[in-house]
Amino acid sequence: MIFVTGGAYVGKTEYVKNNFGADKKTVNGLHKIIRDAMANGLSPYDEAEKILADNPDIVICAEVGSGIVPLDAFEREWRETVGRISCMFAEKADAVIRVVCGIGVKLK
Repeated sequence: MIFVTGGAYVGKTEYVKNNFGADKKTVNGLHKIIRDAMANGLSPYDEAEKILADNPDIVICAEVGSGIVPLDAFEREWRETVGRISCMFAEKADAVIRVVCGIGVKLK
């Protein structure tokens, strides 16, 4: 699995399309899946495990931990959870790529 991360609207999806093709099994928006799980009272960690069990080729997740710490408790918990689950995916990934300004930087 390749884990692709980076800030919002920095070209992660385009980077994946241009470098890996459109025929790969891709989960795009892991951060949104985590938010939806939390908002619906589900365990985001269980949802993450389901994604991993489905064995995708590529997982794309926005990096939400940089910047101002939100005042809202749910937003803070979501931010922390995305960071922790991103670490989990990065550990299990064969490669980790951070995209900045449309340029991918291989971290692992």
